[in-house]
Amino acid sequence: MQGSELDLLMAAPRTLQERTVAIISEVSFVEIYENQPRFSDLEQFLRKAGFSFYGFMETQGWSQKYIDKCKIIGRERLCFGDAVFFKDPKDTVTNLSGIRQYAMLYLCALLLGYYDFAVELAVDGDFSVEETARLIRLAQRVGEKTGEATIQEIQELLSRMNADPTQANLQLCSFINKYRHFADVADAALPRRIPVPHARASSLSNNNV
Repeated sequence: MQGSELDLLMAAPRTLQERTVAIISEVSFVEIYENQPRFSDLEQFLRKAGFSFYGFMETQGWSQKYIDKCKIIGRERLCFGDAVFFKDPKDTVTNLSGIRQYAMLYLCALLLGYYDFAVELAVDGDFSVEETARLIRLAQRVGEKTGEATIQEIQELLSRMNADPTQANLQLCSFINKYRHFADVADAALPRRIPVPHARASSLSNNNV
């Protein structure tokens, strides 16, 4: 049911505590339905349950459609979106129970594009040295994109824009929207050296997972 995300989460405290490491939930920043909880209500509840807000999968604005977006590029009020929450091992409220939950959290981070967090989990989790190295390589490989591939994509965008200049603004904004959640380059200096873990006895190949 629309607007019932918080009620559903509140009804499952044991599941959240023992069996959940990641949550994707629709959130609202405006009251679309009467007495509907907003993003801040859901974020505060999940924070107390040991989940940290990491970002959005998608967001949607709200406007009266008074402007022509083919001619004017402007901003809109944020209306709703799909928010991502992870159990953060460095959060004092969080209690990750063993290698299985670390492995599941790593997988969720990988699937949702949080590659740096996935590497962090690989390093901090109780994996063997070989497994840690394999998990790091996987996160790096999945997120890799060559400069040549990016240039080709830009060239294709320019081709579409030149073919119909009246739609150029929409084409540009659609392209930006595709990558906007992956475009955080505020800390794009040379990456830190990944620490090498000491030998560990645990293994993903045994019955821990």
